[in-house]
Amino acid sequence: MAFIALVAISRASAALTEDYANFGKLRIVTKANHSNADQMFAAGYLEGYLTAERIYDHHYNLRTYFVSMLNLSESLEAALDWLEDQEAWAAAHIRTAPPSDPYWRLLGLVQQQFHGLVAGYQQRAREEAARRAERRAAAAARRAAGRRLLGGEGEGVGAGAEEEAGGDDDDVAVGWLERRDLLFLNSNGDVYDIVDALEAGRFNSGTYNNQYMIINANRFKPRDELQPGVLWVLEQMPGMIKSADMTEELSRGYWPSYNVAYFPDVYAAAGYPDMIARLEAAGAEANSFPIKLLRYQIAPRAQIFRRDQGGVEGLESLKRLMRYNDWRHDPVAEGNPVGAVCARGDLAPGEEALAKGCFDSKVTNLHLLSKLESEVVGGPTAQGQPPFSWSDPRWAGLPHRGMPDTHDFDWERMTAAELPTRAECAAAADAMAAVEAAQAVEAAEQRPLRMAAGGSGTAARV
Repeated sequence: MAFIALVAISRASAALTEDYANFGKLRIVTKANHSNADQMFAAGYLEGYLTAERIYDHHYNLRTYFVSMLNLSESLEAALDWLEDQEAWAAAHIRTAPPSDPYWRLLGLVQQQFHGLVAGYQQRAREEAARRAERRAAAAARRAAGRRLLGGEGEGVGAGAEEEAGGDDDDVAVGWLERRDLLFLNSNGDVYDIVDALEAGRFNSGTYNNQYMIINANRFKPRDELQPGVLWVLEQMPGMIKSADMTEELSRGYWPSYNVAYFPDVYAAAGYPDMIARLEAAGAEANSFPIKLLRYQIAPRAQIFRRDQGGVEGLESLKRLMRYNDWRHDPVAEGNPVGAVCARGDLAPGEEALAKGCFDSKVTNLHLLSKLESEVVGGPTAQGQPPFSWSDPRWAGLPHRGMPDTHDFDWERMTAAELPTRAECAAAADAMAAVEAAQAVEAAEQRPLRMAAGGSGTAARV
């Protein structure tokens, strides 16, 4: 789905259009004549309202996996308690920080956006629940009318038992989620930690430890010497932040990043040496490939980048490198589909197969960057490999609600130019008004049926 949206603080309009794209798109514009806090809340509200189905899909999949499949309900509840404590701690600091403090001011705006998202999602969930109640009431009325036609005998006509029940959870497009449920979804890639990292790690919750690569494009000139400060790299762990200017490394041709910590202190604190020691104790030869995955210099992706980076001459060759997986023929892979730039654990033979690995790629160059554009592709790589499909019986039991069945997409341009124009916003407002009018007509047409049923519709709504 592609979304075109305008946020006008207390009023919002949106248009939904079908799209071939492999990414959902949400475009929101706020009015600058309102406060930053109000703009952020309104943007979050519209995001939560418009993407509610995708949010519920994501929650359904994660909760099914962790609770129903892994039986980790107790651990999950403990994690949710911890996230709520963290948010309360942050909120207290936001309230008491001086207005001149840019760190807490920025964090406060991020929290405002999340407050809006919760409110928007829950409003959509209430509306969906009301519509389900209306459908159940109408079904009950039809069944009651059918029984009267049959002299009080039989099951009636016009609605089956499943229609009257309203379906199970699998049929609910947007179910109710508490704030803590949405906080759980937001904690994977928690924006609070991204802010922490970019602000030199004043505080670090540890919910998303990562390596951040920061490019200063203003210091880069094509075919000229690289100036200090073009590339900074930062790695963080709870209680530890390491950063350095890596422009000198970049000047030798390239900078690689592949899920293994670069700075020795971070590498040690993250537990890489300990894990390698355990694998070696369990059998160094049998675990030689997993051990390589944990070593910075000889990890498969490190070797492939070192070998193939010289062949990158433009955006298209960079795309091919970032989607590269030739595990059957590349000696670096050692016959393992994880031994690639874009890993495909599902291609491993027999019981070794796992539905995990690389699931998207993003590239840009200086020309695209100047226009805030990039090229992106979603899903496991299908470059030289069969596309990943949920129809494969091995993965049928894994929750994948809302996902496309087969992941075989083309690269797609992402651009800030897709922000809606005033004309598009006006058309979106008209479209929303038409939808609301149609819903009002439908509700009015169903009302006589409920009245004929002797009030059973009203009782069903309650």
